[in-house]
Amino acid sequence: MRTVFFISDRTGITAEALGNSLLTQFPEIEFKRINLAFIDTQEKAQSAVSLINEASEADGQPALIFSTQVSSEYRHLLEDSSGIMFDFLGKL
Repeated sequence: MRTVFFISDRTGITAEALGNSLLTQFPEIEFKRINLAFIDTQEKAQSAVSLINEASEADGQPALIFSTQVSSEYRHLLEDSSGIMFDFLGKL
């Protein structure tokens, strides 16, 4: 079991669609999917980081993070978590 987070400052539909498309490449792995939408404040971003860190510890391996987070501040918080970040918007 591996935990996957879909994180966005809006609905999270794009992060979820792109992330799930990538996950289909690994049919032998069971994923626990968590959608965290409307992460648009410092408090919500820090709460998301706590959830990511807890899941990483519980799974015994880093959680995967698929993000369409626009705010660079909140993106950096997520990048500093214990998860592995896949940032769909950061380079655009």
